Formats: sequence, structure tokens, C-alpha cells
Amino acid sequence: METTVQNELPGGRPYFYYRLKKDFPIQSRHTHWRSYPQLVHLRDGTLEVWLNCQKYTLSAGDVLYIAAGTLISWKLAGAELDVLVFDPARFMRLPNAQDITFTPRGSCLCIRDDGQALVACLHNFVGGLILSPRYFDNCASDLRRIMLAYTAGAYTILPAETPAFSARQLSHLRTVLQLIESHLSEQMTLDQLAAEIGLSSKYFCRFFQRMTGMTPFTYINARRIEQACDLFIREKATVREISERVGYKDINYFIKTFKRYCGMTPKRFSSHYFGSAEYLSQY
Repeated sequence: METTVQNELPGGRPYFYYRLKKDFPIQSRHTHWRSYPQLVHLRDGTLEVWLNCQKYTLSAGDVLYIAAGTLISWKLAGAELDVLVFDPARFMRLPNAQDITFTPRGSCLCIRDDGQALVACLHNFVGGLILSPRYFDNCASDLRRIMLAYTAGAYTILPAETPAFSARQLSHLRTVLQLIESHLSEQMTLDQLAAEIGLSSKYFCRFFQRMTGMTPFTYINARRIEQACDLFIREKATVREISERVGYKDINYFIKTFKRYCGMTPKRFSSHYFGSAEYLSQY
């Protein structure tokens, strides 16, 4: 089973911008893959990020490039992020877009921008997007300056802090995570997950924990709560409705688990963050 990378943002939008503020209660997100290329600027704090299961630590001012199809998890420490998400299909239809590449040196790039050229270009670009909804249609020059800042050499590429996993291991993990995501609200057995990549249950548990840092069912629980957060932000639904949709038949257990993960009850979370654009980071 292969990971499907989408090539158009929801609603046909050419880009999506949001800011993840430091007071948001969700301070981590577990391993998943990004469907669209992104540029992330760390305004403040510290970001620990695992890209294809390799750890990097970013600090204020650093920039992160993530290609479509990258496996990612992250943990924030008093951080505030600017996130710019691109629709690659629409992007490539821009005038002279062939002069700009969004695949610099592989699937991801962590940058300490020594000259601040990239951050300055990114700020100008984001400002134009906010001020004019049609700005993207005339932004090829700004995008070119952003990519020239990559190639100008005024930055340091941050090294990974952990060794790389093999392409085969990453492929196996993507396959299992895709199975989990597509059946997240259903009951899954260890044998089903292990069989998907042809491993015994015992070896699969060791493999999964080594790759993600948690057991398969701890991971599933965490992803259900993350999905519940996304639903509470997007939809005006009751706690019971969301609980059932993410696979919890016992609403009391759902509330207890949600509070442990988010630091507040589902009802309070919904009342505070319904309609917010600060946590649309599944793109």
C-alpha cells in the first residue's frame, strides 16, 4: 500500500497560511505525513521535529522546508510558527515557475538563516498573501527571491541529531500509518497491523516503537485525540458525536483521555477554538 500524495489543496486554493500560537494547548503532534510542500518559520521558542524519523531541533529564526510525502512529528516548547502551505499543481502553473524548485536537497531542509535573507523574503511573501487574496497570481518574483535565498549560501543546514532509517523501514511505516488513518474510528488488532507489512506481531511491536517512540495502540489513541481536535475546530458538533466519530464508544473514557492529552475538557476546547485557523496543520 503506497502513500497517496494529494496535488490540490481543499477548495482549490493555491496556498494556505496559518500561525500556530504559543498558547495553543496542543504542543505536539504524532507521526503522520504531509500531503503538500510547506515552509515553516519559527518565530519564537524551540521546535523539536522528526522528519522521516530523524530528529532536528530548531530555535527562533530557523526555517523548515517540508516536501510533500514527508513523515513528520513535532513537539513545541513555547513556540510560535508561521506556516505557508503550497498547492504544487497550482504553483507550477505560475509564470516562470519552472525557474523555482521546491525540492531542495531532498524531502526536507532545516535552515539556520545566517543572513536572514530567507526570513525577509518569507515575511514579504506572507504579508502580500494576507493583504491581497489575488497576490499569489503575481508572486513569481517573490518566490524566486525566496529560493535564491536558499541557494545564496547565507544559511547553515542543520544536521540531524539521530541516524537515518532505511527506505524500506520508512516505506513499511508509511503503509501502517496509512492503514491506521483510513480505519482510525474502527477497532484494529495487532495481527491486522503486522500482517499489512508481513511481520509477526511481536516483531511489529518492536519495529513500530523504534520508529515512533510508542506502542501501536498508544499511537492510535493519540491520533484519535488529534483527529477529535481537528473536528472540534472545524465543526459545531457535540462531544458525544465527536467521540463516536473518532472511535470511542465510552464518552467518559474519551473525555478523560482528551483532558489528559490537551489539558482541558473537549467542551472547553471546542468553545475556545471552534473556527480557529491556528491548528490546521494536517496539511
